Amino acid sequence: MHPSFPRTSLFAVAGAAGGVLLACSHYDGEVCTAEFRGLPLTIVSESGTPVTDATVTTRLTRNNQVLQTTGDSPTGWYVILTDSSAGRLRSGGDSVSAAVSASIDTVLPFVISGGCHIAKLSGPDSLVVP
Repeated sequence: MHPSFPRTSLFAVAGAAGGVLLACSHYDGEVCTAEFRGLPLTIVSESGTPVTDATVTTRLTRNNQVLQTTGDSPTGWYVILTDSSAGRLRSGGDSVSAAVSASIDTVLPFVISGGCHIAKLSGPDSLVVP
């Protein structure tokens, strides 16, 4: 029986080229890498100029919980979710919404899985605003 909270442990794996890869073991037996992932959303105007003053609020649809809020990006590249939220998401995928406040307000649907790392199962890579 697994505890009600995720446990992780760090271990080293010898690589074929003689290097060492750090990884962790998640409570459900998955082997995870030590990388930290984020899911980007590019926001541009109709002319292709990066939108730098947007705010993106990402929510877990099933309970309306705010997972992350990201504001102002000098490049128009916004991180809508990171691995810090992986434990809140179902490994088979969860519906997530990203509310974008820019020149217009838009809500974008995503399906994102949790586990060792987050992974986008569906949803846009970019948004074009007027």
